Amino acid sequence: MSNDRRITKEWAEKLYDRYGERLYRQALMILWDCGLAEDAMHQVFVKLLNQRGGADEVASWEGYLTRAVRNECYRVLRRRKRLPAQPSSEGQIFEAANAMGGDEQERQELERALGQLGPEQREVIQLKVYEGMTFRQVAEAIGISVNTAASRYRYAIDRLRSCLLINRQGNRDEF
Repeated sequence: MSNDRRITKEWAEKLYDRYGERLYRQALMILWDCGLAEDAMHQVFVKLLNQRGGADEVASWEGYLTRAVRNECYRVLRRRKRLPAQPSSEGQIFEAANAMGGDEQERQELERALGQLGPEQREVIQLKVYEGMTFRQVAEAIGISVNTAASRYRYAIDRLRSCLLINRQGNRDEF
């Protein structure tokens, strides 16, 4: 394929259909804002359509797009001075959790606890827990060492446990 040939709209649509849902969850966990996650996804696919080169020049589209979404999200975070403590689209972070069943109150507690984590920790949690990646896959996907991926995960889990325990103890004190 010629270097000056652009990726077609049809090819981008196929990529979005295949990876879009997972990439959106990744953006959402990093940015913790539905609107910003949608904007980041939009920017990645617009850049994809405008870049030179063809589909045969990318070894792994999943890896390429994971990195592109990650880079765009962290670019957004650098532009913003601070990240809100709670999602701006309250209750929409885990819409899919309702389909999996479970208690609404538990879902809200988990969402609040995840909001207390930093973007790097939420990102590792999302890839490890929700996408089922190994630490090696997580490390490769976001360009960190396996040890860093594992330690971010461990610290995130410890923080989630603490947040959930404090929240549950607080709820018992109210009764």
